[in-house]
Amino acid sequence: MTMNLGYLVGTGIFLSALVVLVVLQILAKKFHPFLYWATIIALTTAGTVRRQNIWDSWGPDLKESWPHLGLIFRLRFFGVASADVRWSAV
Repeated sequence: MTMNLGYLVGTGIFLSALVVLVVLQILAKKFHPFLYWATIIALTTAGTVRRQNIWDSWGPDLKESWPHLGLIFRLRFFGVASADVRWSAV
């Protein structure tokens, strides 16, 4: 945020990079470690920026959100939850 672009523009930048890297990853004829890890990093970065954008838009406090996230993670890790549990349920 030091460039003062805002979360929406930042999300667009990182999602665009992610899309380009995923397309390159799909088109690659063989395994390229740098491309693989760049895609992983772009995925986690785009997800983090998107989550921050949603959190700042909704305005929940961390004290309010941790119990919900903890429940979803526990359900996922113990195999109880299916695709029916979505982040929008938080």
